[in-house]
Amino acid sequence: MPARSLAALAAFTLVAGLAFAATADWLSLEWLKDHRDDLLAYCQRHMLLAVLAYCAAFVAWGALCLPGAGLFALAGGMMFGHLLGTVLATLSATLAAVLAFLIARHLLHDWVHARFARAFRVIDRGVLRDGAFYVFMLRLIIVVPFFVVNPVMGLTDMRVRTFAWASALGLTANAFLWVNAGTMLNRIERLDDILSAPVAASFALVGVLPLILKWLFLRRK
Repeated sequence: MPARSLAALAAFTLVAGLAFAATADWLSLEWLKDHRDDLLAYCQRHMLLAVLAYCAAFVAWGALCLPGAGLFALAGGMMFGHLLGTVLATLSATLAAVLAFLIARHLLHDWVHARFARAFRVIDRGVLRDGAFYVFMLRLIIVVPFFVVNPVMGLTDMRVRTFAWASALGLTANAFLWVNAGTMLNRIERLDDILSAPVAASFALVGVLPLILKWLFLRRK
C-alpha cells in the first residue's frame, strides 16, 4: 500500500476511534430515553437547528463506519415523528453510506484488488451484473450491519450511482422500522423489542425476493 494511502487510512482510523470514544456513551437506548423530554423541547424551540444537527451527526457517524445507525434512526422517530423522521433518517443514512463507500474505494480499492485479484474478478462480475439487488437485499436484512456493508461494497467495482439508489430504496424501508419504533420509545425496553425474529425474517424475505424472481426468470428463459 502506498505511504500516502497508509497515512490517510491511519488518520481515518484515529478520527473514528476518537469519535467513538468521545460519544459512545450518548448513543444508547437508555440515553435517548433519559433525554427524550429535553430533545423534544429543543426540537419545538429550534426545529431547523435540530434537523441540521441531527443530519450532520448521522452523516458523520455513518461516514466514519461506526456502529449505531439504527439508534440514530430511532432518535429521528422520537424527535421528528413518522414522516419527517423517515425522510431525514433515509437521506442521512444514504449520504453516510455513499461517503463511507467512497472513502473505502479511494483508500483501499486498488490495494485490495492488486492483492486479491483473482477473487475480486469473480466478485466484480457478480456485482456488475446483480449489484443493485445485492445492496437492496443487504439493506433489508437488518442483522447485517449498516457500517460493514458500505466499505465492503466500496472495495468492489460497483458504480457509485448504483450503490446510492439501491441503498436509498432499501434504507427507506429499514429507516421506517426504526423511526416507527422511535415514536413509541417510552414502550421499548430493549432493542430486541424492535429486531424481533418475525420482523427480521420478513425484511430478509423482501430483500431476497428480487433475486429469487430473477433466478426463476432466467431459469425459465
